[in-house]
Amino acid sequence: MTLNNGVSSGRSLGSPDAVMFPVQRIVSDVGSSFAVGASAPSTLTNRPTGAYPENWISFRPFPTDEIPPWEIEELETRQPYKDVDDFHAQGITGSGVRVMSLEDYRRSSHAATTTGVIQQLAPGAEVFQMGYDEIPDTYRLNENNLRNTPVQEFVRATSSNFYSDAAGALDRARAEDIQVVTTSAQATHADYVMYVRDMLGLSGGYGRELMFRGMGISQEAVQREVFGNNPIPTNRREIDEKINAYVQRIHNNDSTIQQARQTYDQALQTFHDEGGTLFVVAGNEGERVTSAVPDQTGPMLSNPLAVGVGATDIHDPDRVADYSSAGPNVDLTETPALDEGTSFAAPAAAATAALMLQRAKDLGYTLEPGELVQIMTQTTNPLEGDATRTGAGDLNPVAAMRELERRAGAPPRP
Repeated sequence: MTLNNGVSSGRSLGSPDAVMFPVQRIVSDVGSSFAVGASAPSTLTNRPTGAYPENWISFRPFPTDEIPPWEIEELETRQPYKDVDDFHAQGITGSGVRVMSLEDYRRSSHAATTTGVIQQLAPGAEVFQMGYDEIPDTYRLNENNLRNTPVQEFVRATSSNFYSDAAGALDRARAEDIQVVTTSAQATHADYVMYVRDMLGLSGGYGRELMFRGMGISQEAVQREVFGNNPIPTNRREIDEKINAYVQRIHNNDSTIQQARQTYDQALQTFHDEGGTLFVVAGNEGERVTSAVPDQTGPMLSNPLAVGVGATDIHDPDRVADYSSAGPNVDLTETPALDEGTSFAAPAAAATAALMLQRAKDLGYTLEPGELVQIMTQTTNPLEGDATRTGAGDLNPVAAMRELERRAGAPPRP
């Protein structure tokens, strides 16, 4: 199959000259693409390519020379990544496995680094990138709704487009025979609480608060929508609790979001049935919202087939990093590679999966996605803390490989 920098397969990605509408990014750290008003169409093939140091990502093979060299040196000094060197010395490099990283196009250095984690830990794998911006929006912000019910409109746009973006990426992964997909960007439930706080002017005048004002969002409209005729509570926990409850009602009842979620669920189910595994970041909001938000992770993890990856503390591997988001859909944690953040933990887990898939193939053992995740979660190192933060524990690549080899009937690993 010939790879190119345009979009050539998938439902809305049907041809090299597929029409794509330029988007206006609303929030700098929201990876979903959505726009206000109409804009002239342009073709994907006219877009510049390259992830680092350029500002766009197209689906393409990822070159190792885009990883900043000082970050490679840091990666090579960390455990458990020293252990992975033993796999490489034995020829277990992820050879024959295709891995894709779904990225946020604006943060090109971040995108190169997260994808570079996979390249370094599974150097034999074919690693690809795809940008959220490559997938046409399924929903465009309605300016009238933005004035009257700004929170619902904002949540509707971000969540529905995140779902459809992920579905498009999974479709593309299937078309390219990719077995492992990881994503380092999504809007989490905790993010939404913080966004609404910003809309209410409770952030102390930071950039997003000013940006929402620039979008014409009225603080009075937000207050009325979330709190009715009641005043804004003075207690931070109560504020978070009421905002979160309102946002959850939107997620559960909005027909646009539900339709997009169904598309995502179907795409993920098909990807899984055809041998694919999706790893999703838990998020970095562990310290930024109160415990009134019990699920700090993102809507993409609402599907149990998606593997939620939190982060352990790089300075204390026996505990979860304080920033790592908590929630019932955190499956395991991993020590971040190259930098702190769950954005660098999920790709490391994906790289371990690539190593295991190659080893299984070499042994003539069929490793289905469900068993792959089962092995990874049942061989973890125990961690301090609540299970909603730790999941099954910290990923142990060596123990996971030993268990795979045991099941495949290989001689015990030393």
